Amino acid sequence: MERTTAAVQLTLLSLVLGETTRLDGADLQRSKRQGFPSILQSSEDIGGLPDETNEDWQAIWLKTGTVPNCLKTVPKDRLFVRFSNGVQIRPNDTITTGLMLSPPELIWRTEPGSLYTAILVNAEIDDSLQTGNRSPQRKFIHWMVSNVPQVNLEQGNTVLPYIPSVSVSHRNGVVAKNPNFFQRHLFLVYRQKINLSVETKPDCYTNTVIDRLVNLDDVIRRNGLEGPVAGNFLRNPYTEFVSDTYLCSLTRCSGLPFPAVLQGVNTQPYCQQDFEI
Repeated sequence: MERTTAAVQLTLLSLVLGETTRLDGADLQRSKRQGFPSILQSSEDIGGLPDETNEDWQAIWLKTGTVPNCLKTVPKDRLFVRFSNGVQIRPNDTITTGLMLSPPELIWRTEPGSLYTAILVNAEIDDSLQTGNRSPQRKFIHWMVSNVPQVNLEQGNTVLPYIPSVSVSHRNGVVAKNPNFFQRHLFLVYRQKINLSVETKPDCYTNTVIDRLVNLDDVIRRNGLEGPVAGNFLRNPYTEFVSDTYLCSLTRCSGLPFPAVLQGVNTQPYCQQDFEI
């Protein structure tokens, strides 16, 4: 199964390099900003982004309804996100899956000696699930790294390996190809009280979906996390082929259709758990 996931990602890398992004109120040139520092001395040191304050970003969380609809409280500080292709994110930017194939660099204001947990979640996955909405609302964890000293993600412990943001809308088992559809995906950083004992999950295994489909409040409470101390969010649309490929891969890993039975997307023989390469 792990070989299948790797093969899918290599195929995507070779086929989606030409994919373009849709950004709200900005063009790709703004997105590919230069001068992103490796270490953040203060939140005002980030070059290339609009000259905005924490209050400006917090207003976007509230104006878009992302708080309180997707998150209970506004993150305390800004979280700067840059992908290896140079694309950086400002809250509410619209970013396609093909531009998120590799884990990004994250920068936020830190406190000396503190450890952090960084999470990427699809906050609106409940809208897509076969079982429909629940209360409390579930979220799908695309990436989780704990025990991060300062902003050094590579020194942290990966709990759930990175999966690019994927979003889909459907009706009666058929994908709804609505150009205006998107789901909000949140990058969040929480401060830890202690060094956490964690287990790194495989890229692809039977509980891939079960372990990632969570009540985020439970995850925060169970791990004694404080915050979010920093955050950012994007709107992720459905993109044919790229989104389909990851939905197929997640279905094959878990052995169940994710997020629902989608004709021609995750119903193909090669999307099934017993398919031999």
